[in-house]
Amino acid sequence: KPGYAVGISSGGGSFDVSADETRNIEVQAAQNKGTVSGSVTGMGAALAEGAAVTLKGTSVADGQEKTFTGTVTDGGYQVGDVLEGTYGVTLEKSGLTVMVTGGGMVSVADGDITNDIEISVSLNTGTVSGTVKDGGGTPLSGGTVALSGNSTVDGKVRTFSAVTDAD
Repeated sequence: KPGYAVGISSGGGSFDVSADETRNIEVQAAQNKGTVSGSVTGMGAALAEGAAVTLKGTSVADGQEKTFTGTVTDGGYQVGDVLEGTYGVTLEKSGLTVMVTGGGMVSVADGDITNDIEISVSLNTGTVSGTVKDGGGTPLSGGTVALSGNSTVDGKVRTFSAVTDAD
């Protein structure tokens, strides 16, 4: 059956049986499994620490959708005991943009150790713009504008500032 490894544990794997003879043998079947691991790189890699890496797809053995998870630790991740099949690889954390090598898909076969599924992480950024004017509506230059707030990635307070020009 696809997705299983089958072994005969008695009789040495081969034997002869005569016409009127009955022989009992023990057959063992186990689902094929593999491991997927890789690195987390990019400007936001340190902020991905502790995030869940999810493999979601269809098992060859039973045709059912399966989900397996691992955790980003020390710049990498490992997801073990993944049943044979094809899976999409994702990492989700608020405030991060994620790209996975190979289009985010990985195929797992029995005993596979897939080590090169890289997840590249960058910070989501935005732009704040506007004009600082005096009471008469004239644009001011040389003023400092500061923006402060909690990061959606790690909850820390971040402060940004810029100096105005007259435009």
